[in-house]
Amino acid sequence: MYVKAGSFTAEGPLKQYAQEETAETVIFHLYGAKAEEDFTASFTLYEDDGHSFAYRKGAFSQIAVEAKGTGDGLLLNWFYKTDAYKAPREMLRFALCYPFFPADDVDGLPEISLDELKEGRKGWARNGKSGAIIIQVPDERSGGELRIRAGK
Repeated sequence: MYVKAGSFTAEGPLKQYAQEETAETVIFHLYGAKAEEDFTASFTLYEDDGHSFAYRKGAFSQIAVEAKGTGDGLLLNWFYKTDAYKAPREMLRFALCYPFFPADDVDGLPEISLDELKEGRKGWARNGKSGAIIIQVPDERSGGELRIRAGK
């Protein structure tokens, strides 16, 4: 699959049918992020229950995700544009795939192992194999903002 640098994609758990119970964590992949001030990327994820017509009455949600280069890193923020459907999940995950800068720190989050991320812990990790920066935070309806600091 070809993905243009500066693009977001979203990934959820594999389900055999819409109402299947899963431990759901949505993963926002950002490809080719740059720490340069002219870098921007945005994405909006639409969600509803997947089986009823409740969306016609407004029972859906939209999560907006934005990334902006700051010269010394990347500012990542997310917020609910529409919040009438609550997906069954506790965490959001952001994966910076093939970034054009090495991450040194994520303000306010501890660096943890990939295994701890899989266990559902809040924090960030480096994937040594791919160089990805993976961040996991609680899915709070108020949204959030993270500053990823670029290393030297």
